[in-house]
Amino acid sequence: MFLLLDRKNPYVRFYSMQSILFGCAWFVLTVVLRVSKEVLLEIPLLGKLLSMGFSIISAVVVLGALALYVVQIWKAFSGKEWEVPYLGPLARKQLSSRQPL
Repeated sequence: MFLLLDRKNPYVRFYSMQSILFGCAWFVLTVVLRVSKEVLLEIPLLGKLLSMGFSIISAVVVLGALALYVVQIWKAFSGKEWEVPYLGPLARKQLSSRQPL
């Protein structure tokens, strides 16, 4: 929404694009983790044990992503420009290669 509404402020546009990319990455990661868990459940006997361990790993990954999202919000509201590793430079590249909306 902010990416479309504020077309001139590069700070707002950067955080908007970075947030969109982060949300997409989080969605893909969640789908991959859930599908992987379901596949592990199909392994006889060992599947339940592996699935429980995988659930713990998934919870840690999701909590880490949530913490990264909160840090991103904090940095945006504090006025400091901060790049999420890999996604920040990708957001800059996307914004510099696009024509203004």
